[in-house]
Amino acid sequence: MRKVLRNKFAKDYWNDRWDAFEADSDSFTNMSIYPVKYANPVIKQGLKTLDAGCGLGRLVKHYHFKGQQIDGCDYSKVAVDKLNASHPELNIVEADITALPYNDESYDNIFAFGVLHSIESIDNIKKGLKEVYRCLKRDGHFVVSVRADNLESKLIDSITEKRGKSGNMFHKWCFTKAEFQAFLENTGFAVESIETASNVPFLHKYRIFQ
Repeated sequence: MRKVLRNKFAKDYWNDRWDAFEADSDSFTNMSIYPVKYANPVIKQGLKTLDAGCGLGRLVKHYHFKGQQIDGCDYSKVAVDKLNASHPELNIVEADITALPYNDESYDNIFAFGVLHSIESIDNIKKGLKEVYRCLKRDGHFVVSVRADNLESKLIDSITEKRGKSGNMFHKWCFTKAEFQAFLENTGFAVESIETASNVPFLHKYRIFQ
C-alpha cells in the first residue's frame, strides 16, 4: 500500500469539492463509463441497493428515476445537504461507511466507489468492510473501487505534486490488486472479479483538457 499526502485532509478535500459543484447530472447517457459500467450488471428490478459514499448522488438519481430501489449515504454533510435540498424524494443520509445506520442484511447490492481509499486508518478500512458485509445479504453483491498502486497512478500523483498540491496531510491510499483482494477475503467476501477501471482520462489532469 502506498500512502499519498496532500495539503488538505481527504474529508476537507471532498467537502470543498462538493461545495464547489452545483449539482451532478440526473442520469448517465454513456453506460460504458465508470462507475455506472460496474454498477449496472448487478442492478435488477426488485433488488435493494445502497450507494455508500454517494457524493452528489449521480448513481442514486440515475437508478431512482429508472424505478429501482436505491438509497445513498455519504460522510460529507455538504454533499448530503445539497442533495437532499435538490432531490428530497431520495433517501439520502449522512453516515460514515465505518458505522452504517442500517440493519443486518438490508441490501442486495452495496456500492462503494472511491470511498475506502480515503480512510487513513487501516483498522477503519477493515471496519468499513465489516459494516458492508453486515448490511449485505449473503447472496448479495459488493461493487467497490479503490485507487490502484500502479505506474499510471504514480505518474498522476507525481504530476499533482509538481502542481504544488503535495503536503503532509492524508489524502488517499493506493492498493495493489493482491493487497485489496486480501482485505476483502479476510472480511469474508468471495471475490468474483477484479478489473482495472479508468475514472477520468489521464489528460484530464491537464487544465486545457478539463
